[in-house]
Amino acid sequence: MRSTVMRHRRSFVSLACLALLAIGNTARAQAGAAGASSVQFIDDDLTGKASRYDWIPLAGACLTAGDGTGAIPACQGHDYYRGKQQVGGTSGRLPDSPGAGALRLTNGDYRSRGSNGDGQRGAVLSKFTFPNHDGIELAFTTVTYGGDGHDRTGADGISFFLADGSLPPSIGAPGGALGYSCGNGSSENDGVAGAYLGIGIDEYGNFSNSRETTNTGVGRRPNHIVVRGAGDTNWAGLVRQFPQTYSLANDGLRSSQVRDACKTGKAGDSGRTALSNYPLLKSVSLPSVMANQQGVAMPTRGNAQPITYSLRLSQHGSLSLHYSYNGGIAKPLFEDYDIASKNGTPPATLRFGFAASTGQGSNVHEITCFKARPATRSETSAAQGTDPARRTDGGPQFYFTAHDERYWTGALTAYGVTARQDGRIQLEERPRWDASCRLTGGKCDGVVGTAAGVVPGDRTVLTWNGAQGVPFRWHSLSDAQRAALGPVNAGEASGERALDYLRGSRQDEIGRAAGGTLRKRQGLLGDISHSSPSWVGAPGASYDGPWWDRRHASEQAGEPDGSYAAFKARHAQRQHMVYVGANDGLLHGFRAGGGQPIQNDGVEALAYMPSPVVDVVRARTESYDLTSPQYAHNLFVDATPASGDLYYAGAWHTWLVGGLGGGARVDGPIADDTTSTSGMIYALDVTDPSTFREGNAAAVVLGEWSSSRLNADGICNVTQCGGHLGMVHGKPLIRRLHNGKWAVLFGNGYNSAHGSAGLFVMIVDPGKGAGAATFHYLDTGHGRAQDPLKLQRRNGIVEVTAADFDEDHITDFVYAGDLFGNVWRFDLTDSDPGKWRVRAAPLYATGGQPISTSILAAATPASGSKPRVMLIFGTGRRYEQTLSAGSAYSPGQHGMHGVWDGDLDSWNTGIHPAFQYASRSMSGTLTAADLQVQTISRLATVPGAPELRAVSTEQVCWKADGACRVARSGWRLELTATDEQILHDPTMVGSMVLFNTRIPPASGSTGQLSCTRPEAIGYSMAVRLDSGGASARSFFDVPELGATPAITVSGISLDGAGTPTTFTMNGKTYMVQQTEKGVGKLNEIHPDLGERKGRRINWARLR
Repeated sequence: MRSTVMRHRRSFVSLACLALLAIGNTARAQAGAAGASSVQFIDDDLTGKASRYDWIPLAGACLTAGDGTGAIPACQGHDYYRGKQQVGGTSGRLPDSPGAGALRLTNGDYRSRGSNGDGQRGAVLSKFTFPNHDGIELAFTTVTYGGDGHDRTGADGISFFLADGSLPPSIGAPGGALGYSCGNGSSENDGVAGAYLGIGIDEYGNFSNSRETTNTGVGRRPNHIVVRGAGDTNWAGLVRQFPQTYSLANDGLRSSQVRDACKTGKAGDSGRTALSNYPLLKSVSLPSVMANQQGVAMPTRGNAQPITYSLRLSQHGSLSLHYSYNGGIAKPLFEDYDIASKNGTPPATLRFGFAASTGQGSNVHEITCFKARPATRSETSAAQGTDPARRTDGGPQFYFTAHDERYWTGALTAYGVTARQDGRIQLEERPRWDASCRLTGGKCDGVVGTAAGVVPGDRTVLTWNGAQGVPFRWHSLSDAQRAALGPVNAGEASGERALDYLRGSRQDEIGRAAGGTLRKRQGLLGDISHSSPSWVGAPGASYDGPWWDRRHASEQAGEPDGSYAAFKARHAQRQHMVYVGANDGLLHGFRAGGGQPIQNDGVEALAYMPSPVVDVVRARTESYDLTSPQYAHNLFVDATPASGDLYYAGAWHTWLVGGLGGGARVDGPIADDTTSTSGMIYALDVTDPSTFREGNAAAVVLGEWSSSRLNADGICNVTQCGGHLGMVHGKPLIRRLHNGKWAVLFGNGYNSAHGSAGLFVMIVDPGKGAGAATFHYLDTGHGRAQDPLKLQRRNGIVEVTAADFDEDHITDFVYAGDLFGNVWRFDLTDSDPGKWRVRAAPLYATGGQPISTSILAAATPASGSKPRVMLIFGTGRRYEQTLSAGSAYSPGQHGMHGVWDGDLDSWNTGIHPAFQYASRSMSGTLTAADLQVQTISRLATVPGAPELRAVSTEQVCWKADGACRVARSGWRLELTATDEQILHDPTMVGSMVLFNTRIPPASGSTGQLSCTRPEAIGYSMAVRLDSGGASARSFFDVPELGATPAITVSGISLDGAGTPTTFTMNGKTYMVQQTEKGVGKLNEIHPDLGERKGRRINWARLR
């Protein structure tokens, strides 16, 4: 802190100084280089009764849940805090319960301008050392809270440091030096001996202030993270370096001579030799307050803002350092920085230290965890919503995506299956190909051989320039696009060089060539977060017969008889492709089999950068600028593309359509329900991958339709139509409608300007195709004013489901759930789009639990001759991680619902009896009270098996069946874990509904206090489509239960991400999915056990 604070402290510190020195001298006596133990793996969560490691505690260091049995004392009863209120912790006062504690370095206050925590310090130094022959990766989390509000921030800060393990452990100067560097404003001036790197978490701001620390600094900077380099400015260091000058000095001059050396950065006989003096390397401001709960009577750790640091230091001196604020996206302080050029080669062994100080102001300073290990490659995690697309020609092949959050690189791998010696099927051990490896080149994990990588100039990369599809090359862009790609600051790469970088050029990356200024990438494929791989093979829809509209028999079809069969034959050998969006700004298309000759190698055949991405990819905020060395993370092409065949302009085509999810926002991801934004949808013609060339850009990129274009072009049925278009996360559907035209159907998405939920119908012109497309918007009228939680949230529809009731390949109804939990039915049965309508009231309302999955529409046998239309869906929603907060989930109890759509009297009128459905009088909205409840129970633990679940078998007594004590209109399965929810589409397997659940990590700061972000877990569940109950036998095969299990397993903890896919081989059925860690997993299942089968209404699934 400032010098007045230091003067205020001296009378108090003089006694504490003696104690500190005494402990330090004992440490030196006990732990020299020869006697220090060596530890290679550290995992100290610091929450329990004792630490498992040999730390040297100094002054106020203690464990808030400790019992005094380890090296670090318990806070309760600690002499250092005698007469003080020990504030904070989990309840506002210590002690904490074991498992819920932390390492405390200083105390705080319970009132403004109090003195309960003033003039304190605390530290822990590792008595053990860490070998650095393989480098080191480490992480720790700090919290700062509960101060007296001095200068609004409290004081002072926390430091973490690395020091030379060959020297005895030591501590630096107190106050603004935070126990790391030397000090030039107090009577205690020694810095850490053999210091290599110090990180200051500095709420008051003096760690960067040369008046309080060393000769380098930028003045006081409150609420900053500050990094200082190596130093050895202390009496022992001066004597060691300059024995002729300092060895004979008397004790009375030691403090002043160290202070002078610290202040000037020079020492020696004439004071001219430059010292290694803890130079200031970096200082960054935090996005929000570091120290909160100032002057609060009962401050708690759970309401603090945790900051997690991750550091990687190679044995040669390459440093990467990131920090994550409040569980948010990690921001880089250094990335592959050559710290050896400043500090020298890192020591062969390292010591660790944590220290904190207070002065006239105070704060609770705590460490909640510490981990260290030899440097290795970062672990990957699965994309948040990926489904393993599969191909069926020549055997199954599955595609898995993952990403590495340290470098924000992505992976797309292809796996086949193989038989084990016992006859069971398993995924192949190695991927057949790795798309990232193919793009980047080199030798890749799990793949045989060495890939050559792409030549940037040879790639087919396309975009939209506002008028047509064009090559993603400088001369093809509009003036506005070229301006958007231009440099933000002087000295940065030109817009043309940035474009080359985005195409894959590495020559302007930092460290790869002299003068490089753009972010160094570890791979060319960016992270794949929410986009699932979409496989497009040969045409395979069942459109071979004559087109006949059963609802409007007089309507003449535009598709000639036999035309689709000819289309299938012509493209039977076309190249198979897998398309996926990535946050490198591109939609990628990779070769995945088929073709003549067969090319199943993962080579990129097409890339497309939507124009909204071009506008923001080089954002003015460094954290969102993909090319900046300070890039943290942003979303760009972050939704799943969908494909389909359609007919226009006298020919059949295959389209790929999609949105951007939460991508292409200049201000980064949105993580709330109130912010408004715009959206877009694109369409590509992927009929013939052999035509993917930049010269064909206008024929491949058919169009982009943004909110602004919908407003300006007058191509929509309602005014200001674009205001209804938000972030399109869902998978669009390509369908034939009763007006004789083909259309793209999609929900209006999240956070639209108007804020209501609705369905967009993009009508493809039968003569001109996409170029003359028009839009029809059907608004539910449920927006902010209808929020069931009365919070004025924005509503929206994510996924839509098209239903063909009479099997004529023409969509009759569209079902969709909205973010308020309503289930809607859109009636498209009329041949006049002006008469399309949405049901006046929702079919069902969850009471506020959001629906972000598609609705599975299926027909099940009923008691009469007509089948019952069932709508199956789950509830839940995930909110994006931002720079200032971690990802979050919709709270409360969620579940899977099966609802009978009985409001079909109108449909049944005039339709052939073979296509009529069970109906009843129904005009209002069903609720949970109208559904039969099924429950989940946990089965006994089976050695070697995952956790297992059972589901009840309650019978549904249906309304209209007659003799029911309580008549129901469906069923609901209530999930049991805290905030457990369903974020991925359910799928139908035989008569069963198969789906994955997600159990979020501990909410709030509880999960964020750990050193590594807690991972979500979950169950794969299967229930009967007609009742929501368990099947007669176990759906999931559990080998540990034997061939004839005595229990019925309806759920298994596989931590699956996305929607499982199924296939049959050798008479057995298997389920394939990827786990939360991005690992593919295959399990045998038993879907058909002699039960009644449902019939899916979604005609795209009919074969």
